[in-house]
Amino acid sequence: MLRPLLPSLASLVTLGLSAAALASPVQLDLPAQALSRSLAQLSQASGMQISVDDKLIASKQAPAISGSLEPAQALNQLLLGSGLDTQVQGNAVRVFQPSSGGSMTLGNVDISAQAGIAGMATTEGSGSYTTGSMSSATGLPLSIRETPQSVSVITRQRIEDQGMNDLNDVVKYAPGVTLRKFGSDRQQFLARGFTIDNLMYDGLPTIVSTFTLDTISGADLALYDRVEVVRGATGLMTGAGSPSATLNLIRKRPTATPQVSVTTSAGSWDRYRTEVDASNRLNDSGTLRGRVVAAYETGNSFVDERDKERQTFYGVLEADLNESTTWTIGASKQRDDATSDWGSLPSGPNGENLHLPRSTFLSNDWAYWDRENVSVFTDLTHR
Repeated sequence: MLRPLLPSLASLVTLGLSAAALASPVQLDLPAQALSRSLAQLSQASGMQISVDDKLIASKQAPAISGSLEPAQALNQLLLGSGLDTQVQGNAVRVFQPSSGGSMTLGNVDISAQAGIAGMATTEGSGSYTTGSMSSATGLPLSIRETPQSVSVITRQRIEDQGMNDLNDVVKYAPGVTLRKFGSDRQQFLARGFTIDNLMYDGLPTIVSTFTLDTISGADLALYDRVEVVRGATGLMTGAGSPSATLNLIRKRPTATPQVSVTTSAGSWDRYRTEVDASNRLNDSGTLRGRVVAAYETGNSFVDERDKERQTFYGVLEADLNESTTWTIGASKQRDDATSDWGSLPSGPNGENLHLPRSTFLSNDWAYWDRENVSVFTDLTHR
C-alpha cells in the first residue's frame, strides 16, 4: 500500500496486477465506454499498474481503441480530451488532474482491478475485512465512516477465512446481533432485544415472518459477495423500520475477466462440502457477462438419526445496454433436506434431570424438515 503524503480526503482507486514492461505492445479492442472500465481492462490486458482518484474519472467517457499498442500509448489515447495527465513512477503510472498550484498530493489505496470495474463496494478479491462503500442504511453509496448508523460488513474475505457457510454463521460472528436456536434447524435472529425481521437482497427490502426465517436463515453464502448489517431502524429503506437490525445480502456479480474456483472442505461427522464458481465475459467486447455458482453439502451429527443435504445453484447475466445502462437478470435455487428435531431436553415428573446421553434424538426417526427457496431477480442500473 502506498502511504499518503497528507490525510486522504477522497476515496482512491488503484487498478493493476503486476509491473509488466510498459513498452511491450498488447492487442486491444476496447469499445467506447466509461473511462473507469477502459482503464481497468487496459490494466488487466497489459499488467500495467494505474493509480487514479476515482472522482476524477467518475463521469468521463473513453474513446474506442483497437490494435497492437504499447500500454503507455493506449493510456494516452484513452485520456485524450479528458483533461487528465500521466506520470510514470517506477513501474506504475499515476493519472492526475494538472493544477495551477496550491493543491495537495493524495495517497493511493491498492485494490484489485476487478474492484475497479465493479466499484469500491465489492469485497471479492480485495482481501479486506471492510468495504469502501455501503448503501444499506441510507440508499446512498457512503463509506462506513460516513454512514450515520451503527453498521458492519461481513466481507467475502472474512466469510472464507472463518469458514462461514450460511447466514446463520454470519449472525453468529457479526457484532451486535444474536442467534437463538430452537432444535436443530430452527433459529431466531435478535438485535437490541428485538427480533430481526428485516432482510434485504441487493438493497431490496423483504419483510420476514417467523416461519419464513426458518427457510431463508440458512441461505448459502456461496452466491453472496458480502452481508451488510445495520443495527437499529432503517426507515429510509423500509418505511417505519425495525428497532432491531437489518441484514442486507449482496449477491456476486459477473466479472469481465475469466475466473474459475473450486473449493472443497471436509469435517467431522462426515461433513463434506464442494463449491464451484465460474465467471467470464460472453462476447469479445465484454458488454455481456455471466456467472454460475453451485454448492453441494452433506453431513451427519453427533446426535443419532440427524443428517442433512444441501444443494445450491445460482446463475446471473449482466449486459451493458449502452455506456451508462446495465441490465442484470439472475436466479437462484437452494434445497435443504434434513432429519431434524424441535424442542428442548425433557425432564422427569418432578423436573429432575433424566441424564440423557448427548446423542439422544428428540424426535422420530422418520421426522424430516425439507425446505426449498427459489429466487428470481432483475435490476436495471443507469449511471
